[in-house]
Order: sequence, then C-alpha cells, then structure tokens
Amino acid sequence: MDNKPSRASAGPPPAAINPSVIQSTRKMVGVDLRYFTSIVGILKIAEICIGIICAAICGPAYYSGNQFFLFVTITCIIITTVLLLLHFARIPKLFGLPGGIRWTFVEFVYAVTACIFYLIAASVQVARTAQGDYFSYGGSLTSSYNRYMAAGVIAFVNFILYGVDAFFHYKEYRDNRLQGPV
Repeated sequence: MDNKPSRASAGPPPAAINPSVIQSTRKMVGVDLRYFTSIVGILKIAEICIGIICAAICGPAYYSGNQFFLFVTITCIIITTVLLLLHFARIPKLFGLPGGIRWTFVEFVYAVTACIFYLIAASVQVARTAQGDYFSYGGSLTSSYNRYMAAGVIAFVNFILYGVDAFFHYKEYRDNRLQGPV
C-alpha cells in the first residue's frame, strides 16, 4: 500500500487556478506610478513644491501673521504629502472608508478646506506685509518686505491650485457617485 496522499485530497492541480484572478491580484498590489502623471497627481506635487517654497521664503516667523501663514502652509504640505503617498501605495483603490464614504469626497473636502485656509493665510500675509510695521528682524527692511510679500503672492498660486484640485475631485465624485460606495 502506498502512503502518499491521493491527488484528490491534495487540492486542485496548479493548472486549475484561474489566471485572471492572479492577474487582477497583481494589478491591485504594488505602487501606482501612473497617479504621478494624472492631473490630480501633478496638482498634488505642485501644491507640495509651492508650499515648500512659501515656507522657505517666509520662515522664520516672528509675528502672528507669519506664524499663521506658516501653520497653514506646513499643515497643507504634510496632509497633501500623506495623500500623495496613499495614492502611490494604491490605498484608496484597495480600501474603502467606513460608512461608505468615498475617498474622492474626502479629498474634495480637504482641497476646499485647504483652498479657503490658503486664501485667508495669503491675504493675512500680504496685508500684514503691506502695513510694514514689523521689519526689524533678520536683515534689512527691504529684504524682509520682499520675502514676506513674495511668500504671500506665491501662496495665492497655491490657493488657485487647491481650487482646481477641488474642482477635479468634485467632478470625479459627481461622475462616480451612482456606482455605490468604494
């Protein structure tokens, strides 16, 4: 008598595994480099780069207007970077959010919030700089004025970028909302 287990109890032969299941699993796992070439991926990269430029130009912050400006800028850089990395790792495509909330809706709400905060922060930065009553730190009067004004003006560019990002996320959410929760 042979002590080898029968072929029937060992499971299906390797040829019986559905190749489409393996292929779809491979598509789900890994990184998504195509996101970096999409419009929203390019917008996120631009938002991060311009945010870093704003923070570098404005820092260090000695006054409340500058501190609020840097707070908004750094917070948006961190959150946008996290969202970019989540998309890079395909997390929004692999996992849904509790309660059937869509990732595109969450990103839309974030982009609108960031857009509003950038508008406020850039306005405060430009208004406080235009007053010109606090340029005693870090170099000459003109260099501080130019740095702070440039940071405020560049922040208006980021305000526009976050607005465009919000538009694309809203459009994607509106076009896909009838497909059910993802």
